Amino acid sequence: MANEVGRIPVAARSDAGQWSTFGIQRRILIVVHTVTALTRILDLLPVLAGDRRVQILFTTPATSTFHAGVADALRAREMPFISWDDALSIEFDLAITASFGGDLHRINAPLIALPHGAGYTKFTKYKVQSTKSVFGLGREQLTHQGRVYLATVALSHEEQREQLAHSCPEALAVAEVVGDPCYDRLLVSARRREFFRQEFGVQPGQRLLVLTSTWGPGSLLGRRPDIAEQLLAELPMDDYRLAAVLHPNVWHGHGPWQVRSWLAKAERAGLMLVPPEEGWRAALIAGDLIIGDHGSVTVYGAALGRPVALGAFAHEDLDPSCPTAELGRILPGLIPERPVKPQLEAILAAHDARRITAITDRVLGHPMESYNRLTSLFYRLMALPPPSATASPSAVPGPVVNTRGTSSAVVFAEADSGQATVELVRFPARLSVADVAMEGAAHIAATTAEPDLHVLESAAVMVRPGEEGVADAAIWAERTLQDYPAARLAISPVGPGRCLVMGSRLSAVCDYEPMSADLMMVGSAVYAWLDAGGAIEGLKDGVNVHAGSISLRVFGARP
Repeated sequence: MANEVGRIPVAARSDAGQWSTFGIQRRILIVVHTVTALTRILDLLPVLAGDRRVQILFTTPATSTFHAGVADALRAREMPFISWDDALSIEFDLAITASFGGDLHRINAPLIALPHGAGYTKFTKYKVQSTKSVFGLGREQLTHQGRVYLATVALSHEEQREQLAHSCPEALAVAEVVGDPCYDRLLVSARRREFFRQEFGVQPGQRLLVLTSTWGPGSLLGRRPDIAEQLLAELPMDDYRLAAVLHPNVWHGHGPWQVRSWLAKAERAGLMLVPPEEGWRAALIAGDLIIGDHGSVTVYGAALGRPVALGAFAHEDLDPSCPTAELGRILPGLIPERPVKPQLEAILAAHDARRITAITDRVLGHPMESYNRLTSLFYRLMALPPPSATASPSAVPGPVVNTRGTSSAVVFAEADSGQATVELVRFPARLSVADVAMEGAAHIAATTAEPDLHVLESAAVMVRPGEEGVADAAIWAERTLQDYPAARLAISPVGPGRCLVMGSRLSAVCDYEPMSADLMMVGSAVYAWLDAGGAIEGLKDGVNVHAGSISLRVFGARP
């Protein structure tokens, strides 16, 4: 990443005083190795952001295996950037990093190193060593030529001093416990749970499952790459929603396009794929159960009191003495060979939040104190009086996800004419159609927006998506029944809360409420009613339709 015009920005120049508009008294260098590290830095920048005495500049040594994405992330935020060579040639009043790599010892400033996850857990991987050390606390990272070059090693909990004493005791003199600003933002955002659930499209009574994977072969996706498809195929789509949170190193290690390509089948079946930089915390707050691994997101979810099921856990990658490793020894596992739903129900029933948070509290120390502690640390090292008003953690933003769900479903239906009810159990058709014995027990409903030709040609109920062109509903329905011989009903909206239902010997208008109801569900309810021997006139007084936690009423059918 080069400077826009190949020159050092004004704020970084030795003669900045005669060019800059604000009276800059201190300059801070932020070293960004990866997108993951940048997300951690973003949590603490509000401590400094409002101080007009301080200029912040960003650089990257470009040494990380997962460096991809850093330049785009900095550019998207219009952050002032200087090259690594320029950064090493300029004197700063403070430097901050949330990772290691490159000649950090050459930075001409007091340097603070912070963890870029929930504490310090994983063994170092990038170097062959005679003994294992925890990434961020190892002697090979904290010292140069036998001397600790850092001004501060920031810890999130006092217990991490023991880890440091084991791996690099000479760094204890510069260790300081600052808490965890990421966790503090989670805490202040917890009251927004209902808002976040709405943003994820979670209906009352539905459960939101959050699938989270760190990176590497021992991660959840590394060991169980098809787990999203398995969950979507086995869990009724009206009872459960599924969101996936992937470590930024997954996204930028393989490339966003490739990751989306690999997960496209699941995404089209209803998976909500959370972007790599933000939205994951909203997912944890909104979620009902976390399915994770040994990554930090799993720890944060457990700290919020959410039930957690481990889909994988690479014990060999972790310091066995750290609290995260202890979580891996006591949290329940999700067994691949067994049906998913009974396992999830058992985990939810047995969940004991206090037992789990007793462990996560040993990672995330001093809750809601991180901004005060970081302010004290930063300004002490800069020898600058702190601002009169200390910044406080802000609520995290909502997710940016596709909540449209699937455009086709395998539907198991049971109609009861005596009770005037229809019960539906639905699964994404793309993942289920090949496994369902089509012997009258199930049918497929699909909108004509469904891209899978095999699903369309197998559908008994065809639904016209959207509200456009309602005037020619009958023409559309006739053509659809001709184009798809397996279709028995074609459903088209003809106004708010009203649809045309057409079959080979049937043409009627049905009303439904609520008016926002899923038209595929309406079509399946009518199909099930007729398939069970009911007459279209029997809908005159209304039929109650239930699919998991979702209910609607279909009534007022007329020729």
